[in-house]
Amino acid sequence: MLYAIGYKEDGTITSVGEVNPKDEATMVVDGLSYTDHIPDAGDIINNYIFQNGEFVYSPRPTETEDKTEEEEVTYQ
Repeated sequence: MLYAIGYKEDGTITSVGEVNPKDEATMVVDGLSYTDHIPDAGDIINNYIFQNGEFVYSPRPTETEDKTEEEEVTYQ
């Protein structure tokens, strides 16, 4: 299986999808990479970044976590 990974300069993953291996050569685009494996984790886009051709575990904070941090700062 071959996967296309769309990502931003900072490594933030924007999309993940299966592709036909013969299309890889015709789809050369900045911010798009190909890999034959993806992490088994449920939410790749929110739990990983893509750096140097590798998936790096780096979960994004959820909205609830952000609000909690803001509240802590406000009340301290």
